[in-house]
Amino acid sequence: MASQSQPQETKTLPIKILFDKQTNKVVAVEATNDFVDTLFSFLSLPLGTITRLVAATTTTTATSSSDGNNDQQPPEPPFLNSINNLYQSVQNLSPNDVWNPVCKQMLLRPRNPCEALCSKLVLNVDDTEPATKVYVCASCDKFTTFPNLVCTCGKPVREPKNLDSEGSVEVKGGVFVKGTESSFLVFDDLKIVPSSFVSFMPLLVQMGYSDLTQLEEITQNIGMQEILKILMYTLTSREPLTNAILGSDSKKKDNPQNLFASAVRARANIGDSKMDVKVVRSKSQNKIIFAEANADFVDFIFSLLTIPLGSIVKLLGGEWSIFCWMC
Repeated sequence: MASQSQPQETKTLPIKILFDKQTNKVVAVEATNDFVDTLFSFLSLPLGTITRLVAATTTTTATSSSDGNNDQQPPEPPFLNSINNLYQSVQNLSPNDVWNPVCKQMLLRPRNPCEALCSKLVLNVDDTEPATKVYVCASCDKFTTFPNLVCTCGKPVREPKNLDSEGSVEVKGGVFVKGTESSFLVFDDLKIVPSSFVSFMPLLVQMGYSDLTQLEEITQNIGMQEILKILMYTLTSREPLTNAILGSDSKKKDNPQNLFASAVRARANIGDSKMDVKVVRSKSQNKIIFAEANADFVDFIFSLLTIPLGSIVKLLGGEWSIFCWMC
């Protein structure tokens, strides 16, 4: 396992890339548990964190391209346009619009539910400042990692307690998967299986590679920038490894527009709670222009930024097919 004392920017992970020379596509990557742990950690990232990381990655790559670096710039996911607008709306809230500044912090830099585990990763893409204290309500013993809040019981939460080593997560030989000597095969669509010749050959044949002469293996070290590109392409392509590592355009042109809305409409209404909104609709374009709603509805919309990616996939029941985790 790579040294945890190195800065995140300088750490790298070695991977073996098996690619198709004719199509210039990644067939699979053989990697250790450190690489797989980082991929699995994507599922713990809140939507607000992903939005911030993707925006930073796009800006950094665009700047590099303007300086003469010809690296391919990842496309911004079209379905994230609305989430970006939501994120920026929170940024633009004035102090009079929120209960206190902590509310904005909770939405713009939401806590990762696996924060303690992710801090042990060799490459951790979540740059949210880790919690060092918990604030306990003296009345009902509920706690939070954000200071200066009012508990649900109505009492202020003001009694800080330091997070010590007793509450930390001990990790030996892996974070989410076991063993430092474990080796995994990660396919281009992010299907992951333990690495073994017995399982690999049937999968290659199933993928149409009965003739292995067209395949070539190269070894490469990847760092934080490549990992961030994989995260972004996970949301935009069915071939994130090809796009992020080889810089090749996917031949499968995904069309993510409206997939989120379609998936939401397809879900059954499992709750009795409702919120009334007034909408203004364009009859000629057959679409909603805007909606007038109360604070409960706005709170619900803003809360989407705090939901981890894995929870979104689960809530949509596998119907948001743009994610490679669904493949």
